[in-house]
Amino acid sequence: MLLKLLRLTSLIGFMICVIGAIGCTPMMYDHDLVGKVIDGKSNEPIQGAVVLGYWEKWHAAVAGRMTNFYDAKETVTDENGNFKLEGKGLRVLSNITEAGAFIIKDPYIPGSIYYDKLERNNGVVKLYKMPDKQLINFYGTSVTTNIPSSKCKLYSTEEELLIERAIQVRKKARRGKR
Repeated sequence: MLLKLLRLTSLIGFMICVIGAIGCTPMMYDHDLVGKVIDGKSNEPIQGAVVLGYWEKWHAAVAGRMTNFYDAKETVTDENGNFKLEGKGLRVLSNITEAGAFIIKDPYIPGSIYYDKLERNNGVVKLYKMPDKQLINFYGTSVTTNIPSSKCKLYSTEEELLIERAIQVRKKARRGKR
């Protein structure tokens, strides 16, 4: 009886190792991303910040692991700066990562967050205003490069506002040098 139990335990351990090696997580829970976006200086809530949640598929590779786009969802913070993006829930034998999120709102420096960091910060995400000195070198983020445009319309619109403001700051700086 003990020998059968040892064999079964060994078989289960072997199967978990094989599953991990082929690029699947035996079991995980993807939590909802729930938080509050505030101004990093004044601690006032930021209404209308775009929160772009995203998930990636990963697979084992010679150099470690490679990821590709899987899914994305957007939401906007309410008048109190609150947001909620639903996670994917319980996943068994899955190669989908936990949710991450990018946050953008003109005139702030874009930010990013993951569940564990959000949990450590009691759900608070601080954004800081982008000074003109930094904005002059802003040409956009590479955040949406791998995300289909249909999944990040709000984020892209907010990013375009920041880019337009950066262009105006660059023009103003050039006029000042003349």
